[in-house]
Amino acid sequence: MATQEGIDLSGQVQLSHPGLWLQTLQLHWDRLSRMLTAADDVQAQTHHWLLTARQLRYQRANNTLEAQAVHFQQRNRQLRGQAQKLIHNPAEEQTQLQTARLTTCPLGQDDWFVHAQKVRVDRKAQRVYAHHARLNFKGVPLLYTPYISYPLSKRASGFLIPSVQSYQSPNRENPSWLVGIPYYFNLAPNYDDTLTLYTFQDRGLMLDNEFRSLNSWQQSVLTTTWLDDQLTGKPRWRIKLVGDQYFGYGLSGRIQWQDVSDKDFFADIPIDPLLTTASFDRRQLRLDWRPTDQISAFIRHQDYLLLRNHAANYALRPQFGLTLNHRFTNQLQGQLYTEISHFDIPIDHSRPEGQRTLVRPRLTLLAPTRWGEVGATAQIQHTRYDLLDGAPGGEISVPMAEIHGTVVFERPADEIGPGWIQTLEPRLQYTHIPYVDQDALPNFDSAPRSLSFDNLFALNRFTGADRIGDTQRLSFALTTRLLSPRGHEHLRAAIGQAFYLATRHVGLTGTLADTTPRSHLFGQLRLTTDAVLFDSTFELHDGTFALRNLISRLRWRADRLTLLSQYSWQQIASPDETQLLLTGALWQPGRNWQVGGYLQYDYTAKVRVETAWTLGYESCCWKSELQLEETRLQDGRYNYTLRLVLTLKGLSTTGRSFARLLQRKLNF
Repeated sequence: MATQEGIDLSGQVQLSHPGLWLQTLQLHWDRLSRMLTAADDVQAQTHHWLLTARQLRYQRANNTLEAQAVHFQQRNRQLRGQAQKLIHNPAEEQTQLQTARLTTCPLGQDDWFVHAQKVRVDRKAQRVYAHHARLNFKGVPLLYTPYISYPLSKRASGFLIPSVQSYQSPNRENPSWLVGIPYYFNLAPNYDDTLTLYTFQDRGLMLDNEFRSLNSWQQSVLTTTWLDDQLTGKPRWRIKLVGDQYFGYGLSGRIQWQDVSDKDFFADIPIDPLLTTASFDRRQLRLDWRPTDQISAFIRHQDYLLLRNHAANYALRPQFGLTLNHRFTNQLQGQLYTEISHFDIPIDHSRPEGQRTLVRPRLTLLAPTRWGEVGATAQIQHTRYDLLDGAPGGEISVPMAEIHGTVVFERPADEIGPGWIQTLEPRLQYTHIPYVDQDALPNFDSAPRSLSFDNLFALNRFTGADRIGDTQRLSFALTTRLLSPRGHEHLRAAIGQAFYLATRHVGLTGTLADTTPRSHLFGQLRLTTDAVLFDSTFELHDGTFALRNLISRLRWRADRLTLLSQYSWQQIASPDETQLLLTGALWQPGRNWQVGGYLQYDYTAKVRVETAWTLGYESCCWKSELQLEETRLQDGRYNYTLRLVLTLKGLSTTGRSFARLLQRKLNF
């Protein structure tokens, strides 16, 4: 019905207008005020919202929309909810809500809501602002705040979800609760800041700040922590800087530096779980220069942050290295390496300190053939020592040479599948290093090599540069590999042994040289598939074939199960025997549930060094994990940490997931 004042429509009324579409049972158009009013089962769409309301009014003059008793959903986003009143102003790109509740859960999944008296959705700022808000999770109120804001985009300033954990310090008999409230500052596209206020039971308030910066030439993280400890009566602090720099022209830098107020800082304050029981933390400043493939140089400063029960370690203050490469032909390459290092021990000056200068020219010949390859290496290492406090120095020159050859036999592995190939690869190497007396020289960084199959063919049987092991050695290995039609290696098995043609004299300080005529047997087994990665290196007794050393790693990934494991059994049947297992798993028994565990067990001492467990649940819009960690202290007691990790997708998260913890512990 149309009158001079307006138009009234009823029934299944539909209206389409630029920026607005609606369907309703009753519609009134007021000509004078240019106001459109719809009532009874109103459904509307704007450029940004989908609405269902009891009543809706649309002001044609400024395109403002007002809805009563409204259900809303933002287009192209997960934000949805309900409100007693909604006012949408497209000109200012703002939407006002009164007595509202909002969530990012999809329709039909009402796991969490933010309830607020007043809400403003600002599309220009890409933020939601709420007053007198409370967070309800599964119908249980978790948090109230007079004011809160959170982003519509991925990065924006605002409060993050609080963290809660229980922690027992090695220096205390009873556990303490630690509650943190973080605030995130989105300062710029390339840097941000997170400030967390902790309340620490019995110790007081603590501030922890993390500033991150990223641009075309550097990335860095600066972390500072401050606590006025009520238990000790002293202020305690931590400062940490980690970063990489790229200056151009082949120049780059690396900084990894940390300092604390006292040696018990990480033991008492669980800011970094990896350092809770650590005795030291390595610190390093390094500058690298590589203008071409032929020239590279570095300078670094390395020392150690000493913590509880620390040991004495040599620091490099500083070390300079230069490498010059030259390719004479495709097969012959030369290299000159020189290094100047200054070693000192801040807490143990009874051991020698001073400067070591090293010069090492090298020639390498590598000639691939149709049946394999042959190669040779010849080098001389000249080392000079200038020690402090009048200690005698010295210098030596040691020549080293090796020649090796590998033959590759191939056969079709048709029993496995078309295109598969099995290889048989014998390898032989002769190494000659004459004896040079080194007993009077200091040992700053040389040590026995760890268990590795490739050590059969290493020039020097020691690591570092202070000891050059004399040898006349013949090393032999036999390797077989299984290659897929695309050339990917899926299986490798190898066995090898070294034969000594002369008595060896050089040993490490305080040890006798090994005079056995041949080494023990070394073996390697590696299996690689889409689901499994297994790598094992072992050492067998030359006469009895009894196991002496073993290191194995396993990664197995199925649809719902991830298993990571490292096993080390070394110096078997000796006073220095060690047997250690590190293993962890994540399992999804159902679509939403997740169960995980981690264990570090010392079989030699028959004790659990560390365990961790998690029970998690994940839905479409939130995820939670309850984590329990147990760490054995040096006095035999155990420290327990209980942590709740909660993620509300599209809103905030707190804590570190158990999957990241496994990654850091097992290094896969």
